[in-house]
Amino acid sequence: MNIFEYLLTDEIQIQEKLHDVANNYSDWPQTKVFELAGQSMNAITTHVQKVNDWVINHIQGKGNYDELLSKWDERTNSIEENINSLTQLHVDEPGFEQLFIHLSKAFDTLVRFTQEDLFPAVKKNADEEALDRMNAQLESVVFS
Repeated sequence: MNIFEYLLTDEIQIQEKLHDVANNYSDWPQTKVFELAGQSMNAITTHVQKVNDWVINHIQGKGNYDELLSKWDERTNSIEENINSLTQLHVDEPGFEQLFIHLSKAFDTLVRFTQEDLFPAVKKNADEEALDRMNAQLESVVFS
């Protein structure tokens, strides 16, 4: 598995959890919603950090990635703000459900961006050495 397959798999798993919570919000006990919403937000934060560490850091200042990096920053900053807002609310407070649904949609948008724009551009334009370093970072984490 290469770095991009790993990250896409990670994104799909997070999306599934986000959608599960959003779709079952009204039916599940608040304790379950609280627990799974927290897990989802932590997973998003961890995923964004992985992409920053394993991909973004290898392309900054190299090639023609300025527009992609700007879009990445815009989308991830929006998600971070959304998570910060959610952490200030309790699951039974007005607005939590809608804000969580907004987070889920924002993450869907980020996933589309990585799948359709960011990762294909990096695969196409990064030199072999950079791609090898990215994959080596993944291997060092997976096999440590």
